[in-house]
Formats: sequence, structure tokens, C-alpha cells
Amino acid sequence: MQEERHEPYQQPPPTTEQQARQAQQAEQEREQQAEQKQAMQAERQQAQQPMPTRAPEEQGEKRETLFTPEQREQYRSRWQDIQIEFVTDPHKSAEDASHLVSEMVQDLEKQLNDRCSNLEHAWQQGKPSTEDLRIALGHYQSFFDRLLSV
Repeated sequence: MQEERHEPYQQPPPTTEQQARQAQQAEQEREQQAEQKQAMQAERQQAQQPMPTRAPEEQGEKRETLFTPEQREQYRSRWQDIQIEFVTDPHKSAEDASHLVSEMVQDLEKQLNDRCSNLEHAWQQGKPSTEDLRIALGHYQSFFDRLLSV
């Protein structure tokens, strides 16, 4: 008895319609992969951004200066007097400028120490919540930024 040999089933080649559907599916998969890749890149970029430490309503706040408007006006007025004095007595003008700048630095140092103490005292009262610490860090960040702009 001779065994019958059966050829394995071979699928007929895809029709034009099937090829078009396959091409469309492949295109959709490529688009989905591209969108996923873009989303992952956006997430990575967002993760690399520094975490905002201030509440959103505080983000747009106008940055305050380290001196009050009155102090700034007083210092400017004294500086103008020193510049005018230079015409008649350059040596005294330079001395007065040195004293004025020294006074401003001492005033600034006192204000900075007071602000740091106030911030430290505020968050060291009891066990602060994460939100309290976030706000304190926001104040430090604002303070830090102002120091860098001096």
C-alpha cells in the first residue's frame, strides 16, 4: 500500500483588497508607535523640568526687591548727592561712596538674616506637612532668585 502524500496547505496570495488593508493597518500601527514615542519623549522632558515649588497663583507674582521702595529712594538720593559732591571734592565723594555701599551691604545682610530666620522658624514649628514644606521651599527659591539678581 502506497501512502498518499498530501502537500501542506498553501495560502493563496493576498488579493489587492487584502494588501491594501494590510498596508493601512501597518500605517496605523506606525502612527500609533510614533504617537507613543512622542508621548514618552514629552513625559521625559516634563520629568526633567524642575518641580514647581510655588503654588500656581504665586508663579506669576511680581518679584519683590530686597530693599523697600523707601530704602531704594533714600539710597538713590544719597548716591546722587555723592556724584554731585565729586565735582567739588573727589576724595570725599569716593569715601562717601564706600561708606554708602558698606551701609547697604550691612542693611542687606541684616534683612537676609532676618528673612532666613523667619523662613526657618515658620517651617520648624511642629511637624510641617509636605504642602507647608513645598511652600517654604518656594519662598527659599524666590529668595534665592532675588539673591542671584543682586
